Amino acid sequence: MKQKISILGIGGGGQNIVDYLYQNNQHNNLNFTVINSDEQVLELAKTPNKYLLTDKLYPKFIYTIFKFFNKKPSLGCGGNVEKGKALALLHKNKFQKLIAKSDIVVLISTFGGGCGTGATPVFAETLKQANIKTIAIVITPFNWDKLERKRIASDGIETLKPFVNKLIVLDNQALINELPLDISLKEAWNDINKKIADKFYDE
Repeated sequence: MKQKISILGIGGGGQNIVDYLYQNNQHNNLNFTVINSDEQVLELAKTPNKYLLTDKLYPKFIYTIFKFFNKKPSLGCGGNVEKGKALALLHKNKFQKLIAKSDIVVLISTFGGGCGTGATPVFAETLKQANIKTIAIVITPFNWDKLERKRIASDGIETLKPFVNKLIVLDNQALINELPLDISLKEAWNDINKKIADKFYDE
């Protein structure tokens, strides 16, 4: 019997990567979910399983009211790591139900922003407490990103390390340096996602 593997994309970058993995998946034991604090971005996800990190745990009918008035209950963390952490803690019990039947969980996120960097270590700690094998794939910022984003990413990786069985850190800059100079922006992002997907399936 194959192990059940859950692939979770956390934050905007993680969502994009998991969307690519979902659309190109050829394995029937993989379950894909994207988790984001920005509902506008989450709605664009190609992955059917979507989980919204909101500031408050609204009853379901409240979401219907929000949609009726075209309002969004959550518009992201604005780069605030502490907010990402707080949202993950708020949703900890629901997250436990989300991964309850998993044998292995893979957390995928780009670090340097608020949601991915803040929420991923919290979810990893929850998985460790549940004794579920956890692999984290973290993508670090480009060279042109602000030094603050790089510091945030570095600190986030150190926070994450104690809670995972395996940590794979990929450098966005190294990935893009392998691309031809005349490639379009859309092609570049697709190619980067493909490289990350290839590394995931190689593992």
